[in-house]
Amino acid sequence: MLAAEPQWAIRQRSFFRSRISHLLEEAGYETRAAEDGAAAWRSFEAGGAVAAVVTDLEMPGMDGAELAARIRGSGSRVPIVALTAL
Repeated sequence: MLAAEPQWAIRQRSFFRSRISHLLEEAGYETRAAEDGAAAWRSFEAGGAVAAVVTDLEMPGMDGAELAARIRGSGSRVPIVALTAL
């Protein structure tokens, strides 16, 4: 199934970000990647619909929990998937 709107892959480490983006693209999804929560939030505020957000919880600056809170605070109901490595 192809997504009509991009999915976001947001991870602190570029290796994991590129792997997640690659896996989503192999499944037929268009992706946009951001290096951290602040960059993702700026892109979200600038507009452009997304079908889902995949984010790391542990990032410097704005972490995934704060990003999710801001997205929800904006009124968006976009699905958010949070990942982390322990």
